[in-house]
Amino acid sequence: MADFFANHEVSRILQMERALVGCRTEVFRLIVDDKGKIMNFNDVISLYPSVMKYCRFPVEPPRDVPAKDLKVPMTAPEDLTFSGFMLCRVLAPDDLRLPLIADKSCGKLVFGLCKICMREENQEDCQHTDDERSFTACQWMARKCRDRRRVGSIH
Repeated sequence: MADFFANHEVSRILQMERALVGCRTEVFRLIVDDKGKIMNFNDVISLYPSVMKYCRFPVEPPRDVPAKDLKVPMTAPEDLTFSGFMLCRVLAPDDLRLPLIADKSCGKLVFGLCKICMREENQEDCQHTDDERSFTACQWMARKCRDRRRVGSIH
């Protein structure tokens, strides 16, 4: 990753709207043996109202943070020293039960651990290398990267 940042020049403009994607809605258990059990249905209320009230948003004119000013590879949440949006390359661990990396390049919002498997809608085990699995030129909010790095959902 250090080599990537040292030798890669961004050749396109950051598209901030790509960083603002929705979240997941899904069923985690489709069939359950309900004999002698009480079943519950939980409806989680959106976080957007509280985020809009309590969280920080970029309000200043954008400024570039050159790759040479960043510590790479970023191995800890503290390595990301700024707030805002960023164009970066992300590698998800290959063993997460619930993937947290979203990609919308195939026309719909999909969460996965491998860029190629997501785009090809692969349902089999992933056989790709780390380089093939990584999401290059993702549009991310720096805070999301910090939080996901903290819980180990990105490398």
